[in-house]
Amino acid sequence: MYDKIKVYILAVLAAVVPLIVRIKIVPFIGIGEGQTNISQLATGDKLNFFHFYKAVFVWVIAGALLFILLGQIIDRRAKIQRDNKLFIAIGTLALFTIASSMLSLFPYVSIWGFYDRSEGLITYMAYFALFIAAYSIDFSKASLRPFKWGISISTIALSLIGVAQFYGYNFLETGLAYALSVPSELADQFPKLSFRFKDIAYATLFNPNYVGSFTAIAVPFFLSLYLFEQDKKRRITYSAISLLSFAFMVASGSRAGLIGITCSVILIIAINRKNFKRDWKRYASMAAAILVVASIMNFHNPARVFGKINSLFSDAEKVLEIEEETEEDLELLYGEGFTVLGSGRGYIWYKSAGMIKQTVLMGNGPDTYVFHFPHREAFEEGFNKITDKPHNIYLQIGINQGVVALLAFLFINIYAFRKLFKGLDRGLEGRRDQALIALAASIFGYLATSLFNDSVVSVAPLYWAMLGMLFSVLAGEQKGQNQTGIDL
Repeated sequence: MYDKIKVYILAVLAAVVPLIVRIKIVPFIGIGEGQTNISQLATGDKLNFFHFYKAVFVWVIAGALLFILLGQIIDRRAKIQRDNKLFIAIGTLALFTIASSMLSLFPYVSIWGFYDRSEGLITYMAYFALFIAAYSIDFSKASLRPFKWGISISTIALSLIGVAQFYGYNFLETGLAYALSVPSELADQFPKLSFRFKDIAYATLFNPNYVGSFTAIAVPFFLSLYLFEQDKKRRITYSAISLLSFAFMVASGSRAGLIGITCSVILIIAINRKNFKRDWKRYASMAAAILVVASIMNFHNPARVFGKINSLFSDAEKVLEIEEETEEDLELLYGEGFTVLGSGRGYIWYKSAGMIKQTVLMGNGPDTYVFHFPHREAFEEGFNKITDKPHNIYLQIGINQGVVALLAFLFINIYAFRKLFKGLDRGLEGRRDQALIALAASIFGYLATSLFNDSVVSVAPLYWAMLGMLFSVLAGEQKGQNQTGIDL
């Protein structure tokens, strides 16, 4: 019973968290008045529309899961596979996250998060709780199916909202959305809702970039289920959700999402290479359907669809041009060409690489990146943007929580895939293997996209829950469980 409840709670998390939006005026303690000319960093009351209530919901869900797990342990019904390597790694990550928060120059932000991100210490502890709770599930007694339908709900809802935004209809600016997201006491202060992104998908995820992170999880998940499903009705359902979520990614123009999905597809094909002759028709039909969807959307806005693909190659050409100039101009350094990549990401990575040298042991504190980025130097060099994130989850962890925490994070993920490849039956006939591939492809897509995106409370809870489930299914195999519950 305990394990079934945990799966249902995680299903609610997957269904609800990405969709939550509501205005909240949050207190913020940053830099004192008169000490900065960057208004975003100044102490005061700030507006949070996309993330505060998402974070609160994640905290509540994490607390509920820990309470259930504690009851399960007291009742002596918890069957958690002991894995010292995994426990040491997640413990190290948690320890250095806590220590970096406590020693931060901005403790309020480190604990509660930056005012429009809400990803401080409490949120990170909730992520780790989700991971532990998911890992503790015994899938010989519980089914993954509720979680599948939970993520189906959020994927369908977000995709419909996002594709509609791409075609000029923004649900968030409707009367219904206003009634749901603006408290009555703030109605006079916010008589209407208006958003800066136009004719581009971001749904309720704050930014088109995070559509890339979400779809890098959703598309591989449903694509894997489609490729290995034998039941015709289910196969049609999975293909429809795969295409809808792919359309969502296209509508966002997220090149990071495209790269993440591509990497996950390569992983799926590599794992299933022995069965390629058997499954090639499914690959071909899905590839054709994806091309049709992209072509249809390209008619509406070529710059956001095939134009984004072309921009990947144009960025590469710019890098090569600057590196060739480097050979002729001694004032240029090798590697400077990469600063032009990804709408300013290359420059941000370049500066972040300098910042991470100061956080080898201890980070600056979760969500405090913006306070430590060298804005003055960047402005002098012509980069006139307030940079509040490094656009790379690995740099984000290394700077905010420390390089030791980053190494622990990398170990957890590498360890997961090492265990996966050791325990996977390349025949891919059983439900267990199909579940493993769906979870692994989603996680791999997210990690690939995270080379260009940060952790965000709209998406990260899904990653941590699915990573815990992946370890749980693998651990169940080691214990010789009959995991009949793995029925997607």
